[in-house]
Amino acid sequence: MADDVKRFQDEINKIFSSVNFSDLGNLRLPFTSIKETEKNLEIRFEMPGMNKEDIQLKLTDDTIEINAEQKAEKRVEKKNYFSMEQRAGRFYKTMSLPCKVVPEQSKASYKNGVLEVIVPKKEMKKVKKIEIK
Repeated sequence: MADDVKRFQDEINKIFSSVNFSDLGNLRLPFTSIKETEKNLEIRFEMPGMNKEDIQLKLTDDTIEINAEQKAEKRVEKKNYFSMEQRAGRFYKTMSLPCKVVPEQSKASYKNGVLEVIVPKKEMKKVKKIEIK
């Protein structure tokens, strides 16, 4: 039993030693809303301060993943004066969708800090009732 506990502890240590916790300091979860209509899922992610070029969006038939990272630097150099500001931000979220979707027909737009994704729902196969004789 002690050997099993030791092996378990070693596995846990391997997992946590591979995670770079310093990267998590700038990580934020975007505020997210999902609206389901008859034909689509309308998903909104609030990610202020990002440029659309900084955003990666991945869709499968049942999941959505958003990853956005931005780094900016501002330098001012004058006689007897130097200033440098750095800013970094990162948004990440992955989630299961409430139904199957068609990723290939999806559309996304980004405006005023909000990413809107329209994802068509996959049509459910119609069930045919069969009479039993």
